[in-house]
Amino acid sequence: MKPRILPLALCLIWLVACTTTQKTVAFQTLSAVQATVDSSLTAYADMVVSGKVDVATQVKVKAAKTRYEIAFKLALETAQGNLAAPAPGDIQKLADELSALLTVVLKK
Repeated sequence: MKPRILPLALCLIWLVACTTTQKTVAFQTLSAVQATVDSSLTAYADMVVSGKVDVATQVKVKAAKTRYEIAFKLALETAQGNLAAPAPGDIQKLADELSALLTVVLKK
């Protein structure tokens, strides 16, 4: 009876090991980040033109946009112009900050 326990235990260990999911690493390309930010900025520009964004908010958005643009240009140069390259974490962070600010404005 004891010899049956070992194969059963090994079988259970194998099942657990095979069903454990591996952590997936997700990334966005520079192109995807650029498209997301550009889309939000287009909607924001429409609101500015229609007079729905106050001056203080425009100043905040302009500062965030400038930080993002400088970092994006540097990342694109580093990637040798390859928009399919993964976006560095700092670009993603700046894009997220800008998008969050634009989302607040666009919900008004």
